[in-house]
Amino acid sequence: MANDFYTHGGYPVQNANGASADARAEFDAIVAGFNKMPALVASALRIVRVNAGATALESVTPATAGIVMADGSVPMAANLPMGGNKITGLGAATVAGDAVRYEQGGTVAMVETHAAVSKATPVDADELPLADSAATFGLKKLTWANLKATLKTYFDTLYPVAPNIHAAPSKATPVDADEIGGTDSASSFSLIRITWANTKATLKTYFDTLYASLAGATFTGLVNFKTGANIASAATLNLSTAGGNTVHITGTTATSAVTMNNGEWVLCIADGAWPLTYHATNNKLNTGGTNYTCAVGDRVFYYYDGTTVYGEIVRQDGSINSTASLRLPSFTTTQASSALTTSMPAHVLDFRNATATTGTPATALCTPADLVVPATSNLGMLATTVSNRLAILEAYNSGAPVLCIANTAGGLQLDETNLISPTTIGASSNSNTVIYSAVACAANSPYRVIGFVDVVFTTGTGWSSPTLVQPAGGNALTAMGSIGYGQTQGVQTRISGITYYNPGKAFWLHVYVTSSTTTPSTTISINGGTATHMYMPACGGGGAVTAAGVFLVPANCSYVLTDANVTSRTTTEYR
Repeated sequence: MANDFYTHGGYPVQNANGASADARAEFDAIVAGFNKMPALVASALRIVRVNAGATALESVTPATAGIVMADGSVPMAANLPMGGNKITGLGAATVAGDAVRYEQGGTVAMVETHAAVSKATPVDADELPLADSAATFGLKKLTWANLKATLKTYFDTLYPVAPNIHAAPSKATPVDADEIGGTDSASSFSLIRITWANTKATLKTYFDTLYASLAGATFTGLVNFKTGANIASAATLNLSTAGGNTVHITGTTATSAVTMNNGEWVLCIADGAWPLTYHATNNKLNTGGTNYTCAVGDRVFYYYDGTTVYGEIVRQDGSINSTASLRLPSFTTTQASSALTTSMPAHVLDFRNATATTGTPATALCTPADLVVPATSNLGMLATTVSNRLAILEAYNSGAPVLCIANTAGGLQLDETNLISPTTIGASSNSNTVIYSAVACAANSPYRVIGFVDVVFTTGTGWSSPTLVQPAGGNALTAMGSIGYGQTQGVQTRISGITYYNPGKAFWLHVYVTSSTTTPSTTISINGGTATHMYMPACGGGGAVTAAGVFLVPANCSYVLTDANVTSRTTTEYR
């Protein structure tokens, strides 16, 4: 049979003589066949294969032959295509680099995940491996965004917001650190939390555009206060439960106490003859301590400051109840930093009518600003170190009374029958014939005399502390300034040529002189005016001459007695 290694040549023929040459040729063909096989020497554990020319067999190493040895001595040198087939019978992987069996795939994924670099905060584009049960558990990837969305949909069914909020414990008074849940319209309505502090701040900003604040608010329109239901008069009138800030009071039961909450005010309108009993704390009326019976239409403005319930009565004709104006209003005049400050608390005062032919007084609720006389304004004081009397006035000023001041040395008419046109006081208010006001005051204003102050002004220094602060309403100041009122006789030492002062009211000056010369003379000069001579007869024959004279020294004036050829003079003053 012919083959690639040896094909016999038909020798020897059966039952025939053979030739040696033919035998050798046949042996040579056999040798040639063996020569196509690799030698056994140095071919241990080698691979026999057909050579590249397909002419003989050759012995090569497994690596050269590209064969993977079962004992692992020759590893794979390249990928092993399986053609869609499986590798079966693998042993379980035990160390890194081992091929894994099918059932070991999940374990390997966990091991590799555990060994991977950590990421604290995943972002939406990050991916997670997923075995898809709907695709025979094939491997899929799942983004962090889709994971969150899927879990949210699921958790929303387990933890609905509204029922949970409703079931949560209530808190009556939240604090700034507390939180409220919500959704953010600027972020696809994602869930957010808002602190109570931020909630308050945001709502305040909004409400400030709608409502006036409790402090320092400016109302830009008409404010309407509700009129509550009628309230029956009672001995103790409860206004704390009034249905509005204006109420009508029915009935004629006398009221001696009013109940209110601190800071409340209520306007009460009398619907009948409503008697009011004065009480210093529970029903303090503007009546000067007396009781008052309201007529129909009279109004009582009640206010409670936490200590006293005040009741301001306004009659139905619009006039303020002015019983309190019969009292002398109080005032204070004090010195500080060489300036004088006069103050008055709120009060009610009647003034004469600005029209001389009208006998109805004008009543005002007075809250005048303080009157400050600067240290540089002397109000026309006669001289330093001499006390002058300053009159404290209150001008009506068209219903907004203003404090005024005047030096009585100027001889101003202050009997309240005239009208005054004050000048606003300044740093150089130095006239005793001008009435000065704390602030601008209307001309031709009625006025009241409040009192007077005795005080000394020193040039270059200013005002001293008053030595006398005295209320004196109406014509009391005029009466006290009249000649003879409260005056007594007294002999005074008055040296010729020396200036003396009358800081108070006018007084009579009696002068008695003697002389033994022929031309005696005594004169008096008031406020630097022309000297007035006292009549003295001529002396003849060496006899003594006596004479007497009486002079009127006006209030707040200076005077000088000058003697010539006078032996003696006795001066008596009636003050």
